[in-house]
Amino acid sequence: MPRHSRKKGKQVKKRGISKEQVCIATAIDRQGNLIMKLACKGRITSNELETLYYGHMAKGSILCTNSHKSYIQFANDLSLEHKRIKRGKHKEGLYHIQHINALHSNLKK
Repeated sequence: MPRHSRKKGKQVKKRGISKEQVCIATAIDRQGNLIMKLACKGRITSNELETLYYGHMAKGSILCTNSHKSYIQFANDLSLEHKRIKRGKHKEGLYHIQHINALHSNLKK
């Protein structure tokens, strides 16, 4: 782990994303293929995304993400169509990130 463990289930000291938490990069396609990798501490960058997903996304894929800025650069670098789900919204037409949210919820449990 890139951070020290928290003893006896102590909570993090800072709210939101910080260096006290690890980032688990997760991707799932419509066929159910899943990638989950420990990426970094804190917020992920577009360079880290490229390193993690290099060779796993085909040309012409549609990237559906939350509104984090690093996904914009990542999608541009790989020439992917990008559907961003705005903060506070659950879906954008046909596209949603609920499968990823459910995976993360189960991982936390």
